[in-house]
Amino acid sequence: LDCSRARLVKKSWLGSWHKNNAQGQAAKRVPRPRRGRGQRGMMGWRCICLLSIPCAAAAAPNATFGALADRVVWARINCTGSYDWPGSTLRHFTPVEAFDLLRGRHVLVLGNSVARHVVIALHLLIRGRAPEVHRIKMGGHALPAVESSVWESHGAASAELTPKQKYVPNACHHPNENMAAAAATVNCCVARRKASNYSFILTYAFTATPSEPQIRKSLGLWAEGTHCASSLAPDYVVLCLTQTDVVAFRALARQSAALRKRHPRTTFVLVTPPHVKGSTGLMLRAFDLAAVAEAKPFDGVVALPLGESTARGINARVLKHDADNDHHFADAGRLFEVEMLLNAFSIASAAEPDRAATQEPAPWWFADKDARCYVGRYADLTRHFCAGGRCDLQKARDHYREHGRHEGRKYGCGDSSPAIVSSATSGRANSNGTN
Repeated sequence: LDCSRARLVKKSWLGSWHKNNAQGQAAKRVPRPRRGRGQRGMMGWRCICLLSIPCAAAAAPNATFGALADRVVWARINCTGSYDWPGSTLRHFTPVEAFDLLRGRHVLVLGNSVARHVVIALHLLIRGRAPEVHRIKMGGHALPAVESSVWESHGAASAELTPKQKYVPNACHHPNENMAAAAATVNCCVARRKASNYSFILTYAFTATPSEPQIRKSLGLWAEGTHCASSLAPDYVVLCLTQTDVVAFRALARQSAALRKRHPRTTFVLVTPPHVKGSTGLMLRAFDLAAVAEAKPFDGVVALPLGESTARGINARVLKHDADNDHHFADAGRLFEVEMLLNAFSIASAAEPDRAATQEPAPWWFADKDARCYVGRYADLTRHFCAGGRCDLQKARDHYREHGRHEGRKYGCGDSSPAIVSSATSGRANSNGTN
């Protein structure tokens, strides 16, 4: 509904009624309803009242939503595909940029196996092992469906991740379906986990399909405040939905908003269901629009619409589902969902200056230009890390930290190489095994 127009119609109708009544001409121009027509007049009053309801709801825009509704452009060349955004708001992320966005943070993900694929893709993107988004093999499966040591098929885990390696304490690892999603995420082990400036915490729990019932239980247990729940304060909570049900989405948005009042630093990202074999773009678009409208009144609750965009990716023959599963995507779909999430995190972080202010500065070796200078300075490193005009800068950083500095090599673009870490952080890095 066009709220401004709805208010105008209401004002005009009531204004003419009062004018006619004041002139004593109500009996001529606005006749009293005769018997049998009274219900029609009453219904007119009710309709006018209903017109004002969506107008009031739309008055509270969600600042964190930003431009996540920008349309993605899918492209296909021979056996490879790619995607991009025409605007400047949404963008691609290098491994360094993705890690810099998340370091020191805690991301909690609840969802079915599609969500698990996204978690694994995020982990491999951070480590520089994901496919190049501009040259994704059609139907490729370079990204695994499971990482047996961490993200099992139907389990839950909370891991501290760095670009180099992962750390998985057994106390926060629940293989298979030994523990429900609610208990696997709302417990003391997860609540007490803290990331350093050189890592971030990634927690995932399998919910089965549909995911909404288990998600509601998890949020309900968190709201109760028992089992260390009051100490659980992730920076981002990603709820991967499976049903195109507006009523269910509204309930989850309100439940998330209530938790947000207790944990104002937490951003809730409600991801709409992506394309499934048999679904239509029109149906998914309608639900995406409804979900965005439902989340707008609640600050810190973001609707991330993926339905229509993934449907258009299928129509463009860039996205493909697995042959044995109507829900699972090949590499292109998984990477697209990961980068949409990263864009949501980036927009949410930019909308909250206090969040960015608490993050420590990035380590000096994060800059791409310094890694390029390091590789370009030594012919053997250029041969080893560069091919086809592109260099693996993450491996170059790892090489200097593990070997180059001990060999006396110079890092960066200056004449001398700074210390890899300060003495205050060296011990912490060594204890985590990152140095």
